[in-house]
Amino acid sequence: MGKHVVILPGALSDMDEAAEFYDEQEPGLGVVVYEYLKQKSFHLSAIAGLHPSYRGVYKWVVPGRFPYYLMYYRLEGDVVTLSAILDGRRNPDHIRRLLEERL
Repeated sequence: MGKHVVILPGALSDMDEAAEFYDEQEPGLGVVVYEYLKQKSFHLSAIAGLHPSYRGVYKWVVPGRFPYYLMYYRLEGDVVTLSAILDGRRNPDHIRRLLEERL
């Protein structure tokens, strides 16, 4: 049996932001990226803990159609807590600030 995935509000907001960005690029693509990220989030139930970690925070570079996304999560027992889903092309200082707020 897989682990239980909890998606925190910040990560849900990240998915919304990604959907809005891609919808501006091509109408309808926002729904595609949202569903993609949601599916990858729940895939963590099977693969959590396999990724590099720093101070208990795991970082997964999401493979596939939208390869720029990074998922940051914690793993405690059989619970995966997803804190952020960020575009890795963003300014590293911006990413660091967001992670400091959420983790």
